[in-house]
Amino acid sequence: NSGTTGCLGRRRRACGSMTVPQGTYAGKGAVEDASAAMAWMRDSAGLYNIEASRIAIGGGSAGALISQLQAYNNPPAAVAPQAVLSYLGAMYGTEGTILSGAPPAFVVASSDDPVVPFDLPLGTQAMVDQMNAVGVYNEFYVQTGVGHEVDFFGVFNGQTLLENNIDFLAHYLVPEPSTFALSALGFAALAAYRWRRRRAV
Repeated sequence: NSGTTGCLGRRRRACGSMTVPQGTYAGKGAVEDASAAMAWMRDSAGLYNIEASRIAIGGGSAGALISQLQAYNNPPAAVAPQAVLSYLGAMYGTEGTILSGAPPAFVVASSDDPVVPFDLPLGTQAMVDQMNAVGVYNEFYVQTGVGHEVDFFGVFNGQTLLENNIDFLAHYLVPEPSTFALSALGFAALAAYRWRRRRAV
């Protein structure tokens, strides 16, 4: 299954992404590419007015797996993210590499996902259990009835998933108001695209 991995940086801000082709295995090379993207974001921070110490990594599906493997395998400080966004991802038995002090995560899963397992021992639940066991802060949102999709308009804790996602980024990347608006616009556009796609089916 294809997926996307990206880095989001604080301050005027920028979002970079790379697409993982369908059928690609999220192995060492893909994780190295994600680390190279993180290094590029930090090296280019001055050029794009990004605060180099406030960069998150995230992705969907295969992109989530790559982001998690990059963030939770004790990466060098130069390429370590400050937060992780995981949409429909799991670590397939490698979650033991998540250690105390690892970056916080915003995790979205579907209980009826036909692509990425949800339950133990290999699913998203195992990854979240490991985070909880070692004290890594995470926000875990479990969708139902949407399969391998993210419903940003689904309501959790009195807010949409989109609003919860923005609050998470606002807290861990400490953005200025302009970043908040940019993040909201970007996620709203993605959510609208997903909604239109689902209606067309």
